[in-house]
Amino acid sequence: MTRRKNPCGVDADNPEWTEAMFAAAKPAGEVVPDLVAHAEKRRRGPKKKPLKSDAPVENVADHIHTVRGAMVILDRDLGRIFGYPPGKLIEQIKLKAHRFPPDFAFQLTEAEYDVLMPRAPMEGEGRRVARPLPYALTEHGVVMLAGLFQNKRAVQKSIGIVRVFVGLRGIAAD
Repeated sequence: MTRRKNPCGVDADNPEWTEAMFAAAKPAGEVVPDLVAHAEKRRRGPKKKPLKSDAPVENVADHIHTVRGAMVILDRDLGRIFGYPPGKLIEQIKLKAHRFPPDFAFQLTEAEYDVLMPRAPMEGEGRRVARPLPYALTEHGVVMLAGLFQNKRAVQKSIGIVRVFVGLRGIAAD
């Protein structure tokens, strides 16, 4: 048995909705509240809250250091400001390495990190926890990184950070 196509495109078993049907429709929560409540419970784990910007742009100057003769900000501080985990920033820097020459971003050496972040002596000083060394970004690296993320908050924050860099450079010149 061959079926002929319906020239009007209307399926008799599944009629199209009319304006009156849409007006009379109710939300699923009113019609089957138990099913909706069950579906809400069955989600895959708790929703992750987006990272909030912990450091307002006014406090950025506290996070700018001078390393290798350049003013830089560390990836973890930048991540806090942009609202991204530092791992995401490092991932972008590594994936787009051609956009980050050494005068835009570089990884700190162990000695540079120890100077920037001195630690209190601990028991068992010989055993050290392996951790990746942070990346340092100059003002040009901050702008390039903000362009990669392409969200309004990252762009606005990067503009504020660059202004702080410029202000600090002016103070250092005086």
